[in-house]
Amino acid sequence: LYLPILLSISFFYPTKITIVLGILVFTYAYLICSILAKYTNFPRSNGLAEILILVACFLFPPILLVTIPYFYRRSIRQLKTLLA
Repeated sequence: LYLPILLSISFFYPTKITIVLGILVFTYAYLICSILAKYTNFPRSNGLAEILILVACFLFPPILLVTIPYFYRRSIRQLKTLLA
């Protein structure tokens, strides 16, 4: 769905393509982070700690470099006990 918008922006505003690609990368990073945060407590809903970490990620995006591997390890550990 984003491809026509991306192509039109790159055609009409070629100098703004880096901004659009940066927004696209951050959007995917936030999506991955929120999915991994959900699977840290899979049968239950997210706890207060996960919600606060996600809010901190939205306020300060470089934290995503730390939180994505953190949530990944926790979700793998949680899902391994459920799927084993």
